[in-house]
Amino acid sequence: MIVRSLDNRHAAQIYNLLLQDVDANLFLLDILMRRGLRGWGSERWSGVFDGNKLLSIAVSFGRKSKGSRSRLFVGVGDPSACELLGKQEQLAGGTRLIIGDRSASDGLYAGMGKPPYRIFYDQRLYVCTQTVAGASLPLRYGTMEHFEQIYNHSAEMMKEDLQIDPRENDDVFHRAAIQHRLTNQKTLVGFHQRKICFLLDIGTYFNLGSQVGGTFVPAEFRRRGFASSGMRGSCLLLFKQCKKVTLHVHEKNTSAIKLYEKVGFQPRTPFRLISFVPVQQHVQ
Repeated sequence: MIVRSLDNRHAAQIYNLLLQDVDANLFLLDILMRRGLRGWGSERWSGVFDGNKLLSIAVSFGRKSKGSRSRLFVGVGDPSACELLGKQEQLAGGTRLIIGDRSASDGLYAGMGKPPYRIFYDQRLYVCTQTVAGASLPLRYGTMEHFEQIYNHSAEMMKEDLQIDPRENDDVFHRAAIQHRLTNQKTLVGFHQRKICFLLDIGTYFNLGSQVGGTFVPAEFRRRGFASSGMRGSCLLLFKQCKKVTLHVHEKNTSAIKLYEKVGFQPRTPFRLISFVPVQQHVQ
């Protein structure tokens, strides 16, 4: 097996690999279909070949400079081949976060040498192709008018999900990310008495499907039905341009799973989420 950098010449092989599990690979399929492979900048595609056969791929996102950590590392394919890609990523500086198919992600992690982590979650991909009847919260795309509310709610969501407050950890990036999401209609919001009662981030949205990310209901609006009506409203809006909506959730978060299943989501691919300890910290 040999590791190679990937470019648009390998697009057909990459498509074939990603299409083996469309639901799990919507994120990378969207990137590949919209803009192809970038062999420069902060997005790097690599693959493992056995002769001419592509066994696995990995993409690292957001590496600011040589030797620094990437913000996200995603792998697909044969777990043992993914180990080679994990080793390459660690030599390049490591990553802050791994998310994706569980067996491939565990291969990446093993190849990285199993460095100390902050969280290590067994997740499950859930897919909705039709909602169950029920209340639907009217939603709209967030705008810069709502920046401060969304800025703070998104930070609270990350504290709950990843145990990191981006306002303290990397406020400049967090503000820029929120502005980018609002400018590009990547955040849905629902309101109750002029306050945001539901927030959802859209990760990927194209004809094959939508993968949504963080979902958040502010504390004052919890246990009032806004989570289920907001998720149902999100799916109904997204179904106007896509065939399915996917998300991944911690398998121990039984309350969230019950909510998603109530709306119409069904379990699919096992996922893994690993958030790593910052370089300057030490594990006790």
